[in-house]
Amino acid sequence: MLNVDNIHIVCNRPINRLVGGPNDLFVIFCNVILEVDQDQGIVSDTHGDSYAIRRVIEQAGRVDAWIHLGDNTRDAEAFGKDGTPVYSVAGNCDFGGEKELRISLDGAEIFATHGHYYGVTAGADRLAYRAEELGCNVALYGHTHIPKLDYDGKLYILNPGSPSCPRGGAPRTFAILTAECGSLNAKMMQL
Repeated sequence: MLNVDNIHIVCNRPINRLVGGPNDLFVIFCNVILEVDQDQGIVSDTHGDSYAIRRVIEQAGRVDAWIHLGDNTRDAEAFGKDGTPVYSVAGNCDFGGEKELRISLDGAEIFATHGHYYGVTAGADRLAYRAEELGCNVALYGHTHIPKLDYDGKLYILNPGSPSCPRGGAPRTFAILTAECGSLNAKMMQL
């Protein structure tokens, strides 16, 4: 069941009303597109910290899906215990799993990777090039344990940091990415 507050109906043609007796019949001549506001929980580098994972899930509240960006992909299971879909990529501390994912979401084409294959400790340029090569408007990565959110007018680059072992004096964080009527909004969440 969907929350009505999260549904937008776009109708690009007129609505006509036909009267035919005791019951009025409404005929809609339009293309109806349901656009659902969707919140994606973005998390990385949980490293098996069950306390941090519980805090992230509690603070995030209801999300439509989780994206786990590696370094302990086994932790991704905890985010999906309530049936919420979980996408995950392998980090440098993981064995097996996908190196990168491309996820389509209302208004967003998301490139997700841990980041170590793209040298993110030295900068996000290679990551941005790969996202653009794939036709994505969002690039998600982890690995550095430092939260980062940049937008250059066409590409969001987001690192949710780490809820368990942040680095560089950063707080414990994760992120929420919201796709709403074809537009995107990202925010960092501090534990």
